[in-house]
Amino acid sequence: MNIYEKIRDLWEKCPQDFEGRVQGWADNLEEKREAVKRDRSQFRAWKPLEVYVSYSFIKSGVFSIRFFGQEVARLKILDGKKTLIIKEQHKKHNGKFFELEGFGAGKYRWEETRQFRKHFKNLPNSEKSLKTGIEEHKLEWLFLQEMSKRSRKDKFSGKLALIQPVKLAGCPFQMPLPIKGSSGKPEKGDGHIDILARRRREDRKVVLSLWELKDVGKLAEAVRQAYIYSVTLLLMLRSPSGRQWYRIFGFGGELRETLEVEGVVAVSKDQKPKLLEAAEKARDEMPLNVKEGKVKLYACYYEPPPKTGIPHSLSIESFGPLLT
Repeated sequence: MNIYEKIRDLWEKCPQDFEGRVQGWADNLEEKREAVKRDRSQFRAWKPLEVYVSYSFIKSGVFSIRFFGQEVARLKILDGKKTLIIKEQHKKHNGKFFELEGFGAGKYRWEETRQFRKHFKNLPNSEKSLKTGIEEHKLEWLFLQEMSKRSRKDKFSGKLALIQPVKLAGCPFQMPLPIKGSSGKPEKGDGHIDILARRRREDRKVVLSLWELKDVGKLAEAVRQAYIYSVTLLLMLRSPSGRQWYRIFGFGGELRETLEVEGVVAVSKDQKPKLLEAAEKARDEMPLNVKEGKVKLYACYYEPPPKTGIPHSLSIESFGPLLT
């Protein structure tokens, strides 16, 4: 069986399990959307701190507070009050990466966190050789920053202008999937998309753009992983909850008869030969026209960001089709 057939076989063996799960996700997201918007409107993150959400966070009413992609705390409205939650792992990373002292694990009223917020606000102006945490988290943040820019000419230096990340309540949203593909094989489990976006192509058609990001010098099973997640997303859109997901992703109107998902593999430019070789080897395993719609695979080659200091933008060498 090719990869598509394996995904279909996995789904068809327990359709109620998969479809029931994604239906529950969609119901919860739609039910919680207004509450998340309300809670989010009650606080400012204080740039450069930013607010992210995930399915599990939305379900529990929690926001992820991040500094250049690295989670430094969480926030929840408890008894009507803004409460910053610092876990032991936050304390460890905040001290290791950002030299933050005085905020141990625990819960803090928002009014008590002024020094916490001030510390991160001042870090970009520091003369120190600032570390910015886990590299893959920084990379995701850089891509999200570029995609979210208002000016088309500023996005990726104008090389990829008509793209916007899918957000919930104005926050970057980590999209869950019921099939994981990090091993290069479809397996039942918790997968997630690094970045899900909407892109307007040259033909003016707006399509879902699924991004699989790999850190500098890494490739792993990125091609197969992007394909597995693209097909899984098509299956979700063709499931009974498909129309809900279509709305959640920011599309109006009815679900299209012909669906298309593009899977983008983003790697540092030095990985170009390896990526092209991997795509060619996997070509016969990955049919692009499938029962649920079309998959298009793209490659994005980025310029490696600096290891230390705060990068202000991310440059890409090129963006284009990987397999046709």
